[in-house]
Amino acid sequence: MPDLDAADWRTAAAAHAVGVHAMLARHPWLVQAFGSHLMHGPAQARNNDLSLAIYETAGFAAADADRAAAAVFAFVLGNALGPAAQSR
Repeated sequence: MPDLDAADWRTAAAAHAVGVHAMLARHPWLVQAFGSHLMHGPAQARNNDLSLAIYETAGFAAADADRAAAAVFAFVLGNALGPAAQSR
């Protein structure tokens, strides 16, 4: 997870998206699980907090930061669909 104190928000956002994509590539079953199960735990909460903090650091209002984080996650998840389907 990127350090917001060590990087600008764009660098942190890109690193976070690449990291999430790498995690989905390592665990392709998660792509389908995100669509069918409510998953929440300490790691997911840390990820969500970081994602929101990235966009709030960029100057987004809270609701807009939430929408930006969701849009980037949807893009990354959609990008991981093809490889995840082929891994079976």
